[in-house]
Amino acid sequence: MIIINLPILLMGLGLLATGIVMSSMGDLVTPSEEAMVAGVAFLIVVGSILTVIGFSGVCGAFCNTDLLIKIYALIQILTFLLSLCMLIAVPIISNDMYERWHYEIEYLYELDGYEAVTERWNSLQSTAHCCGVDSYKDYATSNYTKSTGRPVPISCCNYDDSDPEADIQTCFIEAYNGTQVPNGTSTLHKTGCYTIVNTFESVLIGFLSSTLGLLIINGIIAFCLLKMNKPSD
Repeated sequence: MIIINLPILLMGLGLLATGIVMSSMGDLVTPSEEAMVAGVAFLIVVGSILTVIGFSGVCGAFCNTDLLIKIYALIQILTFLLSLCMLIAVPIISNDMYERWHYEIEYLYELDGYEAVTERWNSLQSTAHCCGVDSYKDYATSNYTKSTGRPVPISCCNYDDSDPEADIQTCFIEAYNGTQVPNGTSTLHKTGCYTIVNTFESVLIGFLSSTLGLLIINGIIAFCLLKMNKPSD
């Protein structure tokens, strides 16, 4: 039982630490404030619960006390239900985020009164070296491009501080033509920012599936231990 619960304890501590680190990163993670809060809250809550499960499981195995095993089993049931709900909710939240991001790019970017949205997108695009939701082509029909004539924001471009104008112009030409400038180095972020969400979603679903499997195994073990510890009549 220690062999199973020790990885759960370490996994919980890892998730807890990841949630705390993400909370300090703020807008560099995602332009959606609600998604950021929900993701951090999930990591911290699940990390805390897994830490308690692993700790109580290890202590229960060492001490072999009936009370600790019962607490361990109860927490496992609650975590199982939470993980199952999250496994169902993650694709729904992801799809909602996808539609919202498209709306922000299409209508809100560089719009008066939505400076916070613009700043978050600029921060994400320049830091993660991505552009738009699916790709830089998302800006082609946006209000930003229609009003400024620029195919993409400057945050979608890599440029050298010593000669930024030349690199930015090269980036704009790439975005206009859809191809790299001949004999030149690409300065355009071609990858969409939603790939970050897709990667996180895949990892999260894999983690939740693994967690459910471990909880089922641990639940069976806890049930067997309770049966073994139950005094015979």
